[in-house]
Amino acid sequence: KLTAQSPDGLLKIKAAQGYSCSSCGEPHFPPNAALFSSNSPLGACTNCSGFGEVLELDEELVVPDRSRALRDGAIDPLSKPSYLDWQKEMLRAMEKQRGVPGYTRYKDLKPADKKFLWEGGGDFPGVRGYFEELKAWKYKLHVRVFIRRFQSLRTCPACEGSRLAEAPLRFRVAGKNVADILNFTVDEAWAWFRDLPLAPGERKKVKEVLRQLVERLHFLHLVGVGYLRLCRKGNTLSGGEYQRISLASQLGSKLSNTLYVLDEPSIGLHPLDTNKLIQVIHGLRDHGNTLVVVEHDTNVMKAADFLVEVGPLAGSEGGEIVASGPRAEFLKKRQSLTAKYLSGELSLPKPRARRKGNGKFLELNGCRENNLQEVNLKLPLGALV
Repeated sequence: KLTAQSPDGLLKIKAAQGYSCSSCGEPHFPPNAALFSSNSPLGACTNCSGFGEVLELDEELVVPDRSRALRDGAIDPLSKPSYLDWQKEMLRAMEKQRGVPGYTRYKDLKPADKKFLWEGGGDFPGVRGYFEELKAWKYKLHVRVFIRRFQSLRTCPACEGSRLAEAPLRFRVAGKNVADILNFTVDEAWAWFRDLPLAPGERKKVKEVLRQLVERLHFLHLVGVGYLRLCRKGNTLSGGEYQRISLASQLGSKLSNTLYVLDEPSIGLHPLDTNKLIQVIHGLRDHGNTLVVVEHDTNVMKAADFLVEVGPLAGSEGGEIVASGPRAEFLKKRQSLTAKYLSGELSLPKPRARRKGNGKFLELNGCRENNLQEVNLKLPLGALV
């Protein structure tokens, strides 16, 4: 950083070491991996500690019944015996400073009066102020439990859910910062990195990193989770999604001479996604690995190189190797019940009649969460659905 000064007509140059923005000159941390991670103190948002959400007072919990009057306990936490003095203070402040009588129902409050009730003014701390005073006793368990009863998780207003501090968001590649990229779906990120506009010199510097990014995103696409956003939380994934992501991670690690044991990996998958799962399993095999798969899905068994049937029946009636061998030989084994079904000799007929139910339905309308966008569903009752 160079600063030019010319007092008395003399030019003086001041030099300073360190990183700073080329546009505004503001100093910043040198770019490193920790700076772009919400798990690091350097990169995490200080307001939410890198969680993307904060606990805030929930109006629906604080005011469970909006038709109640203020003096009749509309503000639920202030209606408890230990906090009745606070309720009296609230009623006095509302009547004296806002001219709102105590018999006013919460739902009839004007927006300005409601803001005063929550935020306070003058000597009146407001509902939020009362809870701030309570935090002085948070070392007591019952106080922490009481406060938590009226809080819900909300998107952090500081980082807007990105979980990152301001510093890492100042760095941009092709106009996008790391939060913008993490908001992409897997397929969107795969296309963006594939077509990233970089100068020849820049592309040479990041060639290996870019190759690995594109490759790993491609593996996620292959296992059928291209619709998931990169910022999606792990605890919101279905069992099938989690298994497929784990398999894609193993495929991306490119290990060889490794033995994988998979216990019914097709559970939770839609039949259309099973073929993608088989592609991943074959990809791991083609890298020089061995996969032992415990499975009952017909398509997975037909895709196996070698089949082993354990039986002949379940539980204490089983435990013997009924038949084993390469797929083509296995299908010819007469002692194997599985082989007869795989070859088409035996089959399960479709039922001649279906239960119509009891004529009643369970309707779900306008479902919106994660990947669901305004989905409507009508389920018949009194039937196996």
